[in-house]
Amino acid sequence: MALWIEGFAARDAPPGHEQSAPRRVGDAGGGRDAGSRVGRPHRAQVGARAGPETPETWASGRSRADRIVPLVAAGGVPFGGPNENVSGILAGVRTAALALSLLVGFAALGSGCAEGGGVPSAMWTWNRDEPPYQVIGNIYYVGSTQIAQFLVTTPAGHLLLDGGFETSVPRLRAEVTALGFRFEDVRYVLVSHAHIDHAQGDALVRRLTGARVVASARDAETLAAGGQGEAVYGGVYRWPPCPVDRVVADGDTVSLGGTTLTAHLTPGHTRGAVTWTMRVADAGGGRPLDVVFFPSANLNAGVRLVGNARYPEIAADFARSFAVWKALPCDVFLGVHGAFYGMDDKRARQRRGATPNPFIDPAGYRRFVADAEAGFRRELAAER
Repeated sequence: MALWIEGFAARDAPPGHEQSAPRRVGDAGGGRDAGSRVGRPHRAQVGARAGPETPETWASGRSRADRIVPLVAAGGVPFGGPNENVSGILAGVRTAALALSLLVGFAALGSGCAEGGGVPSAMWTWNRDEPPYQVIGNIYYVGSTQIAQFLVTTPAGHLLLDGGFETSVPRLRAEVTALGFRFEDVRYVLVSHAHIDHAQGDALVRRLTGARVVASARDAETLAAGGQGEAVYGGVYRWPPCPVDRVVADGDTVSLGGTTLTAHLTPGHTRGAVTWTMRVADAGGGRPLDVVFFPSANLNAGVRLVGNARYPEIAADFARSFAVWKALPCDVFLGVHGAFYGMDDKRARQRRGATPNPFIDPAGYRRFVADAEAGFRRELAAER
């Protein structure tokens, strides 16, 4: 695997190394002129897919045994129409990415990273192709059908929210390239929480790009241990250990190229879950819009709120996190799974030209948090 990484990486240097100015795909060189274009998309928005999925949420009101449902996702819709040039880029890069992802998968099998070539079998259907697209402003979707990842672009390089599965990193690189940006210009990986579907690929992204990985102190321990010791899955899944280059406390910020993201510690789903927030410009010229990247308020199967020996403070942590979530200003509601914020429906309306941008949904955010908290309170009462 090391040989493949060396061949795949555009550069191989530890975080903090001197990096060249970011440049757009197709630019002959870096330089001021090329670097100044890195924050703009290569083409118009790319295609989307139909067919919603529904991961487990407390908001469903179902019993915990019924909350775990199989996620069945349709494959990505073929590209076409006004985005044919972008689809050509993506198709070409994906051909190489497929072969590379197979190599990563075989390596993961050899290391025992997780069953199914690094992707647990229960999560296979979460991880199908989703064409990348511009969400709003300088925020782009680069995740799969259900595991959301976001690229925040700036003239000085880019920030990636979550590395996803290790075997999906070649696809991630292809999608960043299809949008007209360079994967090697990712400067930071911001961790939402240390679970396998969101963090397994962090070490590989760090290796390939030289990006600095940023996480909370509690989840930094899990990342450095390759998933071991985590309160839910510590004895089930493991992945390549990932050094954390910067540990953030509540209220800390990460700034790059005129964009600032703020870390809000919201433990519960994991001990170190982080809700990231930022602002984007309103296309209509109004006030800046507040963006919330929601980590998760789910209680995983088999996890108790009362008498939890592995995580005794879980109920108190969730209660404090709900107080934080209710207090956050939110205009644009995003999250680590598309079903949290109705991604499929909103993307479909966006493709039809709906205005204002469907991802502007303050009421949807408030409703989601209220429903999730109500479910948490029901579960807590039932266990007492």
